[in-house]
Amino acid sequence: MKSCSHKRKIKSIAALAACCLFVSAGTGVFPSFAHTPDESRFLNGTWEKDDHGWWFANKGNPAYFTSTWAEYQGYSYYFGADGYLVTGWNYINNHWYRFNPEKGSHEGAMMTGWIFDPDYNGWFYTNPSGILVTGWNKIGGEWYYFNPDSDGTMGLMAVNQVIDGYYVNSDGKMNEPWTVTCIGAFEIIKRDWNQTA
Repeated sequence: MKSCSHKRKIKSIAALAACCLFVSAGTGVFPSFAHTPDESRFLNGTWEKDDHGWWFANKGNPAYFTSTWAEYQGYSYYFGADGYLVTGWNYINNHWYRFNPEKGSHEGAMMTGWIFDPDYNGWFYTNPSGILVTGWNKIGGEWYYFNPDSDGTMGLMAVNQVIDGYYVNSDGKMNEPWTVTCIGAFEIIKRDWNQTA
């Protein structure tokens, strides 16, 4: 009885060692798409880049990944309808997302938080899920206003203007201790609550 139990232990240890070896070899050779619903789809293929951008070539399968999300080393990516990783602003499932347009190791990675876009010379903000925010949002204890209109500048942070009766400064922060009084059609006077008239 004792030798039978000993043999089972040895077989169990050998099986465990083989599994560990297989797993470590697999993670060393193939990229990890841990959050992808079916990561096995990335095991038989290679990343390719051409003049248009990055795409994934499946070995033995001529189909490209299209219109789907992928996670790689903690970053989220999206394959467009043409099979290429998207960059810049993209509208996906009724939401706007920003993907890193810069060349390099994180090209195409979904961006979150504060984003300066030189094309608009202004700031945008995307939530932790990468979705562009609009309207009033409290971020880091401060209120900011982001354009909610689909006018080509949706999500652009408002600066130096009055929104809903509140003044937002050059940093986009709502100045709560200020009141705004309009004189005539265009002239605006800002007065601190603590000032005397």
